Amino acid sequence: MEGLERNISAAELFEVIRGLLESLVTADSDSVVPADALRNVHELLILTCHEGIRDTSLAFGNLFSQVDYLCNHLHLPATDKRALQEMRQHSNHPERPLSVQLFLYDIRAFCVFVSKVFQTTVPSDIQLLIPSKNRPFDTLKSISYDYLRCIVQQFDETTITAEAEQGEVSGEITIDYQAPHLQHLQPLLRKGMQLNILEAKSDGETVFPRYVILEPDFLVDISSVAACFKEYGHHPLQYLLGRISPRVNTYATLLGNFAGKALDDIINLRHLSVNDTLKNFFQSNALEFCTCNDFNGERFKRDASVQSTNIRGVVEQLFRD
Repeated sequence: MEGLERNISAAELFEVIRGLLESLVTADSDSVVPADALRNVHELLILTCHEGIRDTSLAFGNLFSQVDYLCNHLHLPATDKRALQEMRQHSNHPERPLSVQLFLYDIRAFCVFVSKVFQTTVPSDIQLLIPSKNRPFDTLKSISYDYLRCIVQQFDETTITAEAEQGEVSGEITIDYQAPHLQHLQPLLRKGMQLNILEAKSDGETVFPRYVILEPDFLVDISSVAACFKEYGHHPLQYLLGRISPRVNTYATLLGNFAGKALDDIINLRHLSVNDTLKNFFQSNALEFCTCNDFNGERFKRDASVQSTNIRGVVEQLFRD
């Protein structure tokens, strides 16, 4: 993939695909595709989406939402859309073994996508090397609803129709949001919005979620919300004002932010020491340290060590309980 420009053409994309296919001509259908090939295809998908959304003013949280938008915008059939999302999943996890047979189906889905984005045809020599049709898909019954990511297609007062993605399966689902604790969602919903469905149950046709997170890639932290409440009242525009106001940078603020980082590391990376956390925190906040008027290095290391010890003790007690 080295040497490819960010502004890529259909001819360049097909040239890379041609090289990948020719390298697999002699491979058995059950053979595993090299991880580098999957990484290359994933990068090609990113570049293709970049070209597809170049002239739009829309913001997307991830590649999943970009692919969904372009498939809808280009009016791809549901089967091609689902095949492309599977291709994105496979290429995004090069460490997972993928057979040559499935890889060829993924290449077919990608070639169809490129032809739509660039308004061109798939070269005839490539067509001879890829399947003529999409592979049969599994049903949605195999989905685990502990966590489900989806994009809203349409909705009414009681249900949401969404395009879902989970593990190796993608497809359309119906979400029932009539529960009292979900009633606030209706005025916030819009087509194309991304949702995370948590701890849901299904009767085979309809999903009943316990929690629904709107636009999970654009979450606002609770401190920013709290800052919108002032002595003289509250308003959503206070959030914007807070974003453009000078940031408070004090010793106490740095120590508090370090405590948050230490908590994350202790829970998620238990082998990490306080020195490792302190080093990583300093690297990502060097400017804040340099511009803090009351900063004292030796004192900060002592206080950081005390904070980490206290946090680790609390976390170990909670996990033990």
